[in-house]
Amino acid sequence: MFVSENIKKKYKDIVYKEWEKAINLMRVVHSSFKLEYFKNIDKIIERFLDLKGDLIPYFDDDLRLRIDINPERDSLTKKDIELVFMSWRCEKGKKLFNNKNKYKVLDDYDCVLDWIIEMLEKFTVEEMIQGRILSNTRPSGGRIRFQEGTKLSKVIMAYYNQLVEKSEYRILGNSIHYKDVIKELILDYYSQIISSIKEVEGTVTLSINPVDFMLVSAHTDGGWRSCHNYIDGGHRIGGFSYSMDKHSLVAYAYKKEKEYVTETFREVLPLKVWRQMVFLDRENRSAIFAKEYPGPSPMFSKYTRKLTGRLLAHIHKIEPVWKVCAYKDNEISDILENEEKENNIFISVGKQGYWHYPDPLISGIRMKNGGHYSEIKVGAEYLICPICGCKRNDQYQKYICQDCVNCITYCYECGKKIYKFDSYKDMDNDFFCMDCYEKIKNSCKICGREGVKYEFKIVNENVVCRSGH
Repeated sequence: MFVSENIKKKYKDIVYKEWEKAINLMRVVHSSFKLEYFKNIDKIIERFLDLKGDLIPYFDDDLRLRIDINPERDSLTKKDIELVFMSWRCEKGKKLFNNKNKYKVLDDYDCVLDWIIEMLEKFTVEEMIQGRILSNTRPSGGRIRFQEGTKLSKVIMAYYNQLVEKSEYRILGNSIHYKDVIKELILDYYSQIISSIKEVEGTVTLSINPVDFMLVSAHTDGGWRSCHNYIDGGHRIGGFSYSMDKHSLVAYAYKKEKEYVTETFREVLPLKVWRQMVFLDRENRSAIFAKEYPGPSPMFSKYTRKLTGRLLAHIHKIEPVWKVCAYKDNEISDILENEEKENNIFISVGKQGYWHYPDPLISGIRMKNGGHYSEIKVGAEYLICPICGCKRNDQYQKYICQDCVNCITYCYECGKKIYKFDSYKDMDNDFFCMDCYEKIKNSCKICGREGVKYEFKIVNENVVCRSGH
């Protein structure tokens, strides 16, 4: 879609502010490069406005759209609970275990965590939310029947006590001598996980903010990540690549904000609990949704479709109703009131550029009014080096081009390590730091050219260019 000069002019300051933050995140990786070296941010902004500028009027001033989850209307599903379990298996379980000295006598935490999650999986979603059983039950192989309303913690302890009585404690990977410590860890995990499940509230965001593209796989609750982690991921500049195409948006969910701090960046940002790439085909009134991280959440994906569908409706000034389809063997388990399910629909996303990893596709939506799918290509056709401004079409997983990365040299005068782009190069192809240049610069009496003293000679007591005139 065409982006008018008026739109570019109107939003350039907003975009510049956010891209300056994104550049400071790039400097986390390229820490030896000062901010003033990044002289071509304007070229990146111009490219960004050409590709995504037509979307900006439909977003808030920070280039994000948000919607709060309504826990009274929308209930959790088993898939949502699995996402909570996965976050505990990724990082949270280890963090809780390491933060309490009393657990250091145990061999590990994995077996205990796996066991408590297996126990919780025996209960319904509503039982986990209420923290009590909703029907008469007895633990597998147990002798005691628990009445409706019994607390889940009491039922889980019954399971554990049976293991200890039968000397099957080693299923937890720890010694019977520490059975009381294991019990404390089980209850600790239980209370923390149940607390996570009860936190139904949250906010889903759809973003074209360059900071969100950079942090697409960072600043997460539980430490989960993907190969697009901007510091050391295998496809670390994938987020940068997504920001430089016309189709990619990033969706994420969060429950709280937290300060993200590096040597070059500091800002309070949403702490992501879930993330998904969204590929918008605004000309054809459709969108395609990719893999969810750290795992599937019908709740968050449903709200992402709602935000995306409303965006398409707003752009085209049509009613916000659409058809939703699953990709291949995936399922759409939770349908919105303004959605209609359809099957056997082919959706596809192509790749351009070498910098991002193409996630598997999950689903798609197309507006009932004129929407259809066509193959779109995502990822940058080329990237712009923020230092020298060159157009890159390489496979180099750095934010700046290889020439700029390799531009370190030494001052001919003082021997100090310098960058070629931040130095003076003389007629002999020698480089001088700017401090030395100021000390030994001179100028030609005839043509006025300035340079270092080695480029001049004295003729009739006048300083002139060594190369003659």
